[in-house]
Amino acid sequence: MTDAADGQLRSATGASAQGERAAAVGVNHGIVSTGDNAHNVLVTLPNAALPEIGRTPAPPGTARLRGSRGAGVFVGREAELGALAEADGEARVLVGLGGCGKSTLARRFALARRESENPVWWIEGRSRELIEAGLAELATRLAPIFAGLPVPLAASWARSWLAANRQWLLVLDDVDGPDDVRELIEELPDGGFLMTSRQGAGWRGLARTVRVGDLAPGHSRELLERVIRDGSAGEPDLTGAAELCTRLGRLPLAIEQAGAFIAQNASSPEKYLALLESDGAGLFDHAAVGADPKRTVARIWRVTFDRLAENPLAAQMLRVLAWFAPTDIPRSHGSAVGDPAALGTALNLLAAYHLVTVTPDAIAVHPLVQEIARTPSEDDPHRSAEAIARARENATALLIMAGSKLSARQPEHWPMQRRLFPHIEALAANTRPDLDTEQAAVLFGWLGQSKHQQGDHRGAIIILTRARDDFERMLGPGHERTLQNRLALAHALRDAGDAARSLEIYEAIVPVAIDSLGATHMLTLGSRASLGTAYAAAGDYEKAITELRALVELGVTERGEQDPNTRLARSNLAGVLVKAGQAEEAVEIYDAAYAVALAEDGQNAPSTLMDANNLAVALHAAGQLDRAAEMLEHVADGRRRVLGEEHPHTLSTLANLAVAVIESGDYVRGRKLTEQILAVRERVLGPDHPDTQDTREGLRLLVALMEQAQQSPTPENVTDVAARRRRLLRFLRRN
Repeated sequence: MTDAADGQLRSATGASAQGERAAAVGVNHGIVSTGDNAHNVLVTLPNAALPEIGRTPAPPGTARLRGSRGAGVFVGREAELGALAEADGEARVLVGLGGCGKSTLARRFALARRESENPVWWIEGRSRELIEAGLAELATRLAPIFAGLPVPLAASWARSWLAANRQWLLVLDDVDGPDDVRELIEELPDGGFLMTSRQGAGWRGLARTVRVGDLAPGHSRELLERVIRDGSAGEPDLTGAAELCTRLGRLPLAIEQAGAFIAQNASSPEKYLALLESDGAGLFDHAAVGADPKRTVARIWRVTFDRLAENPLAAQMLRVLAWFAPTDIPRSHGSAVGDPAALGTALNLLAAYHLVTVTPDAIAVHPLVQEIARTPSEDDPHRSAEAIARARENATALLIMAGSKLSARQPEHWPMQRRLFPHIEALAANTRPDLDTEQAAVLFGWLGQSKHQQGDHRGAIIILTRARDDFERMLGPGHERTLQNRLALAHALRDAGDAARSLEIYEAIVPVAIDSLGATHMLTLGSRASLGTAYAAAGDYEKAITELRALVELGVTERGEQDPNTRLARSNLAGVLVKAGQAEEAVEIYDAAYAVALAEDGQNAPSTLMDANNLAVALHAAGQLDRAAEMLEHVADGRRRVLGEEHPHTLSTLANLAVAVIESGDYVRGRKLTEQILAVRERVLGPDHPDTQDTREGLRLLVALMEQAQQSPTPENVTDVAARRRRLLRFLRRN
């Protein structure tokens, strides 16, 4: 009865419980529950009703594989199947990126084990509740009396049966992590377990890990072609199959998804590639008609992204990394995303789910993961347009920070610069130009100037054109950054051999720079110096010399003799004087410039080597052949050491040296130098590049001269040799 005064409930046996709605129990033969949502099921069975485990054998061929996903075409995976077979007697787990074919591989292995193991039972392993349900279903298959009985009762009986028997295989598909199966595996240490999981960490000591990566190139193409053929009415068009597999990162689910689409639409891999370029990752959201709509690349990976919710930094990092090239991302790039400890934790989580691969100094990301992670989707909270735009801006900032520490004028920095090039190019390739920010334009300009400095003039022109368009759109034609980038573009065009276009840009820059920045601004002076050399390249020496002499006088007056722009103007003037036949004055100018460079920068600085090369050319033009050859030997050795064999400046010096030694009569060495230049240009520029063709023609003329010179020295032959020699030297000097 209830005592209203103190809210205490007393039972007939004297037991009591204090508090409103409390339960007091004396003697009980049933269930006592409290709470608004309490619900109990009591099943009472006679002792003989549950089957005895020792008298309940598994019927022959007891198997369930219907729960497997990806049960279609199977190709390759010999190494993984071998690793699973070698792990007999151990629990095994297939780990890898969502969509890499873990379930298909598990099903293949399980099918092969049906004759030696019984039962072979497939269980959805995404949660402990599903695993319990799968065990209960196994109990029902072994003993139908469990049909309709509570899941915990049936699952408990199944575990007892598995403990008492051998030679069975449980396949637990898509297990979230080791903790969900640890108790079951430890309870049944002699059993056969095969699991699949996106979680790659934490399995040590519990299960043998077998990693599942992308398909081999040949197997990926075989998979695509078989899926297309299986779904096509007639003979399909398989054009572009290999290229599509590469584009899809050889990921089995993406290949199957593409193959089903191609077959259903009577299309081809080549046409699907074109759709990818226009629609991008949007295709990965859609399944073919009749296919499981949940089995698309985007939907599968969304499950993985959901599991990253425990660490928002990990999801943020993945979106940032999506804008880089897929491989060799320096780990230092992540430092601006979070503190080192948090960064390490986030990276480990991404690696555990196989979204990234981490080495001590680099990160790699599957290209399809990147593509989906940087593509907005209204249906996916992880891929909002705002979050992806922020990630692109963060990636830009990280690359600018890395590049700002490296100087294009210091060759020792070039390997580190070249490591950044693919990542900046990936950012540019995956961003629409109208979405470029000012920071992105700065980054692209840095890339273009670095490529130009390292001799990739064509690559520099492409990215500098992008940066120029960005700056003009955002800042206007007269802004200093716009003018700087236009000047850099003109330089790259000049060095690539496009004199007409570079002259056009130089002529356009100078008046705008004077109007916007002033006549004595460094950029204005530099533009005028470049304009003077461009006039000379076009053959207008008078206009070039007039422009450059005026520029030198202005520089001396406004900035002094040793100002960098004054020195540049003098150097450019000397170069034009050589071409105009006034080599003696040029030698005086270059001698003085070289002395200053030696004192200030040292003999191995690229700028010093350039001054030495210019002096050697002027000495040769002035008839001082011995000193010219000695200087060219020094420059060639220095540029090989500092710039490398393939740098255009090194090749230019070797070409000048070849002319000098041929002119001195040493045809054998001249031929050897020319052959070296040709080999490098064929390797770097290709056999059809104009510079390569010119070098090949020069070598042909030299060989013909050498053959002619070896003939009898008749008057006619001597005359012919002299004519051939003059023609060869004219050709070499011109090219």
